[in-house]
Amino acid sequence: MTNLAIIGHGGFAREVECWAKDRYYCNFYVEDKYAGGGALPLSLFDPNNSRAIVAIGDPNTRRRIVDTMPKETIWATLIHPSVVITDHETVLIMKGSIVCAGTVLTTNITIDQHSHLNLNTTVGHDCRIGKFFTSAPGVNISGNVTTGNNVYIGTNASIREKVTITGNTTIGMGAVVLNDIKEPGTYVGLVK
Repeated sequence: MTNLAIIGHGGFAREVECWAKDRYYCNFYVEDKYAGGGALPLSLFDPNNSRAIVAIGDPNTRRRIVDTMPKETIWATLIHPSVVITDHETVLIMKGSIVCAGTVLTTNITIDQHSHLNLNTTVGHDCRIGKFFTSAPGVNISGNVTTGNNVYIGTNASIREKVTITGNTTIGMGAVVLNDIKEPGTYVGLVK
């Protein structure tokens, strides 16, 4: 089995380890000041000995860590065995991404680097998901949606078809996004 450095040691990282350990020999790594309790200091990570994945939900923290990693790091892409991809030829999931159990991806979709699709996320046709994207559990993204980089969508939020969400945006739990979001920020409730 290949070594996998799971960067992070919180709840999401431990959930990922539960199913990644079937394919990888896993070790947790955290920033040096947080090491201990079963997690190794990130300064001990050896890119020649291990693939890596950042299992931290916050897109900005994930991006900061990726930017500090050695250039020769080989990034894993983790897709839970229960994920449904209806058209493997047109769905692209880029390096460093994690796709969790129960997720459904239809056709002509791009999930950019270091993105997380948490439990039971659905992504419709013709979507373009930016780098460092996070969907919390139960997010529904309709067809023809485009997101910028560093977008976080909270649990059970829904995005209407043909919507564009600019980068550096947070969508709150249970929100319903009906129109484009053109300005970075935090949006909750019914977003018209």
